[in-house]
Amino acid sequence: MVCFLLFITAYIASAQGNLVPNASFELIDECPTFPTMLGFQATSKPTYWEKWLNSPDYFNACVDTMTGVPGNVFGHQHPRDGHAYIGMWTYGNFGDEFREIVGVELIEPLQVGVNYHLSFGVCAAEGTTSPPGAAQPTHWAANNIGLLFTMEHNIWTGFQGPPFPPRNYAHLHAQEVVADTAQWMLISGEFVADSAYRYLAIGNFFENALTDTVHVTQGPSSGAYVYVDAVCVTQNSAGCEFTSGVGTHSGPLEVLAYPNPAMTTLEVRLGQHADVEWVVTDVLGKSVDHGRTGGQNVRLDVSTWPMGPYSMLFGGVNRSVVRFVVVH
Repeated sequence: MVCFLLFITAYIASAQGNLVPNASFELIDECPTFPTMLGFQATSKPTYWEKWLNSPDYFNACVDTMTGVPGNVFGHQHPRDGHAYIGMWTYGNFGDEFREIVGVELIEPLQVGVNYHLSFGVCAAEGTTSPPGAAQPTHWAANNIGLLFTMEHNIWTGFQGPPFPPRNYAHLHAQEVVADTAQWMLISGEFVADSAYRYLAIGNFFENALTDTVHVTQGPSSGAYVYVDAVCVTQNSAGCEFTSGVGTHSGPLEVLAYPNPAMTTLEVRLGQHADVEWVVTDVLGKSVDHGRTGGQNVRLDVSTWPMGPYSMLFGGVNRSVVRFVVVH
């Protein structure tokens, strides 16, 4: 339990100034599994986040299945930050004006009259045509995926919940069609808060008639589907610090972990001599290894560790954390 609390504290602190909790969707209670865990489930979803409309999906490198990272039922994509991301339909023919929306309560309400800088990463999913029964073709691409602040939440339980009709407005949205399946697109902007908004929602909040679409590949399709990662709401004009890939680090100690992902051995190098205790935790906060540095280098044998994301926490005055992924 101590290690789990330390993991949460270190992770939230690493996004200093960002009002979005678990902004890269790393923290979870349970790894997502297919097919029962496709979609936000009771314990298999990013911590603090809820589904607000229909059933958005969650993908994490802690599993090597159709809900994994980088490969999953909707395609193949590495995270923009960390080792997880969410996915959602932004335009579909499942029903009239079909959308999927996720939401979260901000760490603190926005301050009226204050200027905020907003950003998030988005990438189109390439879609899949196999295996039978699990194919997710996504031959369309659409615009308008964005961020919307609200005063009240719209949390769904199970697959039912209150309606969330299109607003034809968002505080930030992609005006161009999101069609690139290879590179993450950064959507950014700023606005002055006109209310003390408590919640943030992500989705397409515009009607079909106001949404631009492109039929990018041939074949029957359910609509346009995107991955979303690294969400930022801050007063800092420089935005939020996110790194590309899984090797994220925060804290006063300079820490380098390589190779990352690691298959058999992980080398951890400190930027200066340090004599501090360290502990490695898995995605659920469970301790899997611990020790003391007593120098500038630590070597970990990860050859028998389960595949997935891990965090290495350095205690004492110089509390720092470095995240890495084990693959075999």
